[in-house]
Amino acid sequence: MEREVWKAVALLVGTQIGAGVLGLPYAIKGLGVFWGGVTILVAGVLMLLTALFLVESLYVTNPHYHLFDLIEHHFGRTGAVVFLILVVLAVYGALSAYLEGMGEALHNLVGGSTVTWGVLLWVLLSLVVTAGLRTSANVETAAVALLILLFGLTVLWSIPYLKPYHIPISWERIGDLVTAFSVAVFAYFVHLSLPEAVRLVKDKQSVVDAVYKAFIITAAIYTLFSIAVISVLGDNTPEISIFGLVNVFGPFFGLIAYLVPLFAMLTSFIGVGLGTVDMTTEYVGKRWLALLLILLPPLFIFLLGVSFFGSILLGSLALVLAGGVVPSLLIIKIKRAKLIPHRVLVAVFTLLVFLFVFLWEVASLG
Repeated sequence: MEREVWKAVALLVGTQIGAGVLGLPYAIKGLGVFWGGVTILVAGVLMLLTALFLVESLYVTNPHYHLFDLIEHHFGRTGAVVFLILVVLAVYGALSAYLEGMGEALHNLVGGSTVTWGVLLWVLLSLVVTAGLRTSANVETAAVALLILLFGLTVLWSIPYLKPYHIPISWERIGDLVTAFSVAVFAYFVHLSLPEAVRLVKDKQSVVDAVYKAFIITAAIYTLFSIAVISVLGDNTPEISIFGLVNVFGPFFGLIAYLVPLFAMLTSFIGVGLGTVDMTTEYVGKRWLALLLILLPPLFIFLLGVSFFGSILLGSLALVLAGGVVPSLLIIKIKRAKLIPHRVLVAVFTLLVFLFVFLWEVASLG
């Protein structure tokens, strides 16, 4: 059973670590080391709670359900479609961020235009998704292991360059705090993989243990990496934060900074693209239509010149609802849930926090 638990942990950590973590340092640079770290950790705790809400809901309802079956069971077909739309919007943000990140990595490695590389990668990866060629579990595991190694090396490499970077919190910084929280929600979102973890482990307590372990590992990586980057770069932290360290650490670090995230984003594009296409096909009935609906909009967003961080913000806005509000409403609705003490009080708290963040971000857009 312990081996199955760690397989589930690897699945969940691999799902979480992606474009979001590369944008976290940029998101917290206006908050400084202390408040930036606190924001990342608080977002992790709240996303952990909503993940546990979904695990409890699956076991109370039907552990064989996919997440969309679960939403449809409790909120009807309309609720499931709304949830699907939110997830698809988040995927648009993720895929367009991958195109920007991969294009910029190749631009830095071999030259050429970021846009040209992004379009070429979109064509190649769209063909892979269309053919249904899934990345093997070994490749995905290797990508996650390389990323964790990269983050660890980055933190260690940063030690000689660290300098104090404290910014006192004030009302003028609340907008930065809310935005950083939203980006952290994007980075922590693992909820679509929870049904797979349930099927992998089967025993409820073991699934809960896997979720806890995955969030602890991810939160540690996110917090240490983000704090290390802004402690080195400060207010000069770029949108794809790790690229900014090359000028400080030297060209040898550039090979690590460009190649490993490039590899990780390649596998993530395939995994996210295929999973969302399969999910959308269940609703629209035709795979060719699902392919068009999922793969074309991210290309348009990329060609419109939306930045890496802008794409993440697009996804984070949708995930504040899909990963925060919906699970909170769900656990309030389910009467037999007992995993979380004071379930309704905790769920109401998380609901209010995520609603506040969503409304603040929408108001900021105006």
